[in-house]
Amino acid sequence: LRDVDVLYVHGWSDYFFQTGLAQWWTDRGARFYALDLRKYGRSLRAGQTPGYVSSLAEYDADIAAALSAMGREDKPGRRLVLLGHSTGGLTLSLWAARHPGVASALVLNSPWLEFQTGAWGREALTPLVAARARWDPLGMHPVVD
Repeated sequence: LRDVDVLYVHGWSDYFFQTGLAQWWTDRGARFYALDLRKYGRSLRAGQTPGYVSSLAEYDADIAAALSAMGREDKPGRRLVLLGHSTGGLTLSLWAARHPGVASALVLNSPWLEFQTGAWGREALTPLVAARARWDPLGMHPVVD
């Protein structure tokens, strides 16, 4: 895997701390990078609303900055593997769809791709969540993790 760059993106209310995962990739020759998205982990700054963005597309700038820091512009022959956990899996899936052909592989670890209630629950919850988000986007919401 000496021609592979891995970019890891964490899930909701999380940050990167899985050093064993990084070691697994680097032991096989890959270069491993982890991104703490804005308003999470070591990227959280005083006065910010932790984890709040109005669209996951806002993370495109964070991902672009990470790819630049990884030197991706200068290494066109290297394969890019995107590795996302939970909400990071959703974030990277959407990013990859908006940037086709950039990544060679997308690895999803327990991706959060939908409400865990099936179609009926999604149909019932979606308008309620949307209304609450419009009415009180920064308010406290129940934790269901």
